[in-house]
Amino acid sequence: MSLPQAPRRQLLKRLPRTCAIRIEFQSPSPRCFLSTTATRSSAPRRRSPDNETMQRVKRLQQAKLAKDQSLQGIDKAEKEKEYQKRYKSAARKWTASIIALPILLVTSYYLFDRLVGGNKQKEMPKQSALGALPEPR
Repeated sequence: MSLPQAPRRQLLKRLPRTCAIRIEFQSPSPRCFLSTTATRSSAPRRRSPDNETMQRVKRLQQAKLAKDQSLQGIDKAEKEKEYQKRYKSAARKWTASIIALPILLVTSYYLFDRLVGGNKQKEMPKQSALGALPEPR
């Protein structure tokens, strides 16, 4: 056992098995740094993780994926709710303007006609007590 590997092996013995495997897969061997060219024979051999570790990794990935999907669903629902709120507000304003516009135009026309044109307000003829015909003038 070489000198740089001795502390590493002691550290790996103290760590939990999953941490040790993760460190073993992520960090290269010190032998890679000693030679400038790495050949297949000098490359360190990595042992494959056991079935239990693979299952644990798979469960963690599935949990992370499920969490991400649920967050996306929540974001999508919030966006949909916000969109509906803005849509209803705009629809209400549009409907109010469609109803108010003709009333505004007609009222403005009659007011303009009375003020500028000099026309007087029309009067309703008074009905007689019998209510049949209006009185002649």
